[in-house]
Amino acid sequence: MSGVSSIAGGVILARMLTVKEYGVYSQLILISTTLVLFSNLSLPRCLYYFIPKTTEEEGKKNIAFQVTVVTFLSSFMFSIILFVASKPLATWMNNEMIDQSIRYCAVYLFTLSISSLFEPLLISLKRAELVSLVELFSGIGLLIAISLPLYMGIDYRNILYLMSGVLLIKIILQLYVIIRLNGKIKVGYLFCGINEKIRYSLPLAIDSMIGVIGRRIDQFIISVIFLPSDYALYARGAFELPLVSVIPMTIFNLMLPEFTEDLMRNKFKKVIWQFGDKSRIVALLFFPLTILLF
Repeated sequence: MSGVSSIAGGVILARMLTVKEYGVYSQLILISTTLVLFSNLSLPRCLYYFIPKTTEEEGKKNIAFQVTVVTFLSSFMFSIILFVASKPLATWMNNEMIDQSIRYCAVYLFTLSISSLFEPLLISLKRAELVSLVELFSGIGLLIAISLPLYMGIDYRNILYLMSGVLLIKIILQLYVIIRLNGKIKVGYLFCGINEKIRYSLPLAIDSMIGVIGRRIDQFIISVIFLPSDYALYARGAFELPLVSVIPMTIFNLMLPEFTEDLMRNKFKKVIWQFGDKSRIVALLFFPLTILLF
């Protein structure tokens, strides 16, 4: 549903905003979705490993709480850094409106970073059905958040505030799920073992950063060299169908907790077979889809 809302929202924005406004909005989204890889330190991905590895529910509760608190702190720090660096960023990206709009971007980055824990946490706790349900309503909520300010004549930058509100609901639900787990939250455990989780996540973070920056460096180059109105045209033309990233990543994320459990039981052949089987399923979908879209 998030992919559908992304496509539909893009169409609405392109029709309702001026070219310059759409360029500013696209640049704010580009900044937020790129910095989120740094702000959450890729800690959400460590949940796929450490939660299935833990047998006691109290241990899972404390790991989830620990990662949530550390992600909260790192996200807040990066949001402050983004706010302070607004003027140099506006100069670098050739758009003075970024300096005036950075508060919208900082709030969205903060909620986006923390809410990125939602899916890994619930999948690791084997609550995939709830993830599907929440993502469905989140997709609808994000589409409403995009449409409402445009049809009410409100400043288009408030879209980021409304989208942050939708993500905040996911964060609250995420905290509720953690609290409902059996056992007590041990405050003394808060930073115990966090270095191990950061060491696990750091290579994944670097890999993600290189991959995303590599895919988006063309957009940053256009932003730096040309005007926001020019970037708006380029951003619409360079739009990628979200199916390409959503479907394979969703399948792989669903399998990660099971991979962890199988590897702990030394079932290496089963993991290799499952990985190959899921890759074959993705290929059977994407090979004909690629030919069709081409």
